[in-house]
Amino acid sequence: MARADWKKILCPIDFSPPSLRALEFALTLAKESGGRFILLHALEMQTDEMMFGENTHYTVPEYLRYIRDDAQKRMDALVPAAARTWCTPERRLPSGTPYRQILSVAEETGADLIVMGVAGRAGFSTMVLGSTTNQVLRAATCPVLTVRS
Repeated sequence: MARADWKKILCPIDFSPPSLRALEFALTLAKESGGRFILLHALEMQTDEMMFGENTHYTVPEYLRYIRDDAQKRMDALVPAAARTWCTPERRLPSGTPYRQILSVAEETGADLIVMGVAGRAGFSTMVLGSTTNQVLRAATCPVLTVRS
């Protein structure tokens, strides 16, 4: 059986257990193929109430800096030190709708494969509105591997 050589692997994460499982799988594929590894987390703008609650005193720039810094630290901590011996993971933190950012980064980087985590069967709302994974599956121009947790 021929081995697929994935030269550029994009792994979008939202820090959920399914996305962390997909990260493990994506790292394994990148190691086996010697490919470039791109870790992505899309920063979505939140409503004022979600951002600040009732009793906080952040400014919008302070809040955005905080969530960006927090995501960077969390992403860096997810890539094991051993993986850094065979690759230099690229970290992407675009702002916007997750599926649009995933598709944009995949196109921009020329990703050969997108590896995403999925939680399991979706309900009626996902069938009607679509989930991030469904949107990526429908519009991606490269293969998408979904990893179930």
